[in-house]
Amino acid sequence: MRERFVDDVKIFVKGGDGGSGCSSFRREKGIPRGGPDGGSGGSGGDVVLQVAEAESDLLQFKFKAHFKAERGTHGQGSRKEGRCAQDLIVKVPPGTIVYDAETGDPLADLVDIGDSFIAANGGRGGRGNAAFANSVRRIPHFAEKGQPGQERWIRLVLKVLADVGIIGFPNAGKSSLLSKITAANPKIASYPFTTVSPNLGVLQRDGNMVVLADVPGLIEGAHGGLGLGLLFLKHIERTRILLHLIDVSSVEFQKDPLAYYGMIRNELALYNETLLTRPEVVVFNKTDLLEDKDVIKTVSKLFKREKIETFFISCHQGEGIEELLQKILELSITAPYIEEVVTIPEMSAMPTVNFSVKKVSDYFVVEGTMVEHLVAMMDLDNHEAVRYLQNRLKRIGVQESLVKAGAKEGDIVVIGDNEFDFSPD
Repeated sequence: MRERFVDDVKIFVKGGDGGSGCSSFRREKGIPRGGPDGGSGGSGGDVVLQVAEAESDLLQFKFKAHFKAERGTHGQGSRKEGRCAQDLIVKVPPGTIVYDAETGDPLADLVDIGDSFIAANGGRGGRGNAAFANSVRRIPHFAEKGQPGQERWIRLVLKVLADVGIIGFPNAGKSSLLSKITAANPKIASYPFTTVSPNLGVLQRDGNMVVLADVPGLIEGAHGGLGLGLLFLKHIERTRILLHLIDVSSVEFQKDPLAYYGMIRNELALYNETLLTRPEVVVFNKTDLLEDKDVIKTVSKLFKREKIETFFISCHQGEGIEELLQKILELSITAPYIEEVVTIPEMSAMPTVNFSVKKVSDYFVVEGTMVEHLVAMMDLDNHEAVRYLQNRLKRIGVQESLVKAGAKEGDIVVIGDNEFDFSPD
């Protein structure tokens, strides 16, 4: 038996580490001064989220929540570079929004088939000692380790993509209508909240295709979490048309039709008031259960007075369905597309050397991704590598910032997982 519909998950992604560079020297007969020839390591693979048509929800991530790309291979002598690792492609359904799990910031909105987003970058390969040779440093005896791949927790939220969202109180006949006009086969029963997850159906006619979503029944207070409201209200945010289905035989509806209709509209407004600007089709179902057919005339006049177009149908007997279909197809052509639901901040094209220095108790901590990676990629047991690292940190301003923060000769400086004794020039 299939698990329930899943539309909100948290997963861990890690790009592959870069391969380490090689420190070697050319030794061939007849070439007494061959020099350094260590090759660089290959880059690690990225973790890439990619939209696939075959995916319909996020259920797969309930069984696997950790995704790690392969690392690059190490460099070798004779300037042989390591192989770059392949990216890890993770398939997600259309309509998936990616958030940073720690900050809550949106990172990507994956809508169309083929859309992709690099969730975790692979680390670059470490440079071999041949790359460090220059006119001053002619015989470098060190190489870089591979750069660690980016790692983080991200949150995936699915907002179903459909042209028409069928909304209304529980047991109004939403699933019955979907099964009547499409090939969908949702669960249908006579008790409230039969539908506990969105169902999608496709209406095809005269070369037009319209995707409809049957959203679980809403109740008063849904915007605040009552019933299944908050779990599924988000699934109508992307729909271009709202089909508001009402049980015309309901005693509660007949007491005050406009107030009954207004309760769902009010819930939409409290959740996201822009939903009230979408084209709406008001449909009264279950006309076959009316003992007094004059109810149809009364309701029709009432809504016409409010300039609200209405349709009366019976899913059970098929009455009024054809007229409703024509209206849906007409609106599907004219209704505007929802251009943007999530605003994604622009990412910097090039990484910048940002770092901070702060004093904690009796030591100083230097934080910054690029600085931490620079230290992590150096062989700290190699005196020549440490000297190179010191010069790099000085050039980017780390030494100056430590002095300004009050660091003195012999103070402990922590960068990433490493500790150093501060020794200014």
